Amino acid sequence: MTFGPIVHPINSVDELNESSATLWSIAKGNKPLPVSRVPFWIDVRDLAKAHVEALIRPEAGGRRYVPASPERFSYAKAAQIMLDRFESLKGKVEADSQVIDESYGLDGETVAEELGLELHTFQDTVTDLISQTLAMETNDKIKGPMK
Repeated sequence: MTFGPIVHPINSVDELNESSATLWSIAKGNKPLPVSRVPFWIDVRDLAKAHVEALIRPEAGGRRYVPASPERFSYAKAAQIMLDRFESLKGKVEADSQVIDESYGLDGETVAEELGLELHTFQDTVTDLISQTLAMETNDKIKGPMK
């Protein structure tokens, strides 16, 4: 999954892409929590930087990367972050537990090392997106990139 703040203008949360809309549904209190079929993710900002770095680094030529955070996720983990970081979501977000599948993996560290990425944490990614969408409820429009 690719998560993170929206940089393109949208008129409402109804226009969020699928991965962002799934996190937003958790913040809105939808139950039950979705199940993550695959526990791998990347912050959209890290993915964008990986694309740029792969283009400008000659040593990346001919290489194949799977950009993914080495930190696995679950929607229960996202819900807990929301409960910990946003007072306004207490009583809405369902705290639950989900087992994160550890039976297989992806090497996200090679892409980070070879392309010079400092990957966002899942906590920062969820916090940045939910902060932005909560603000959008007040402003009715995401006008551009979140810093």
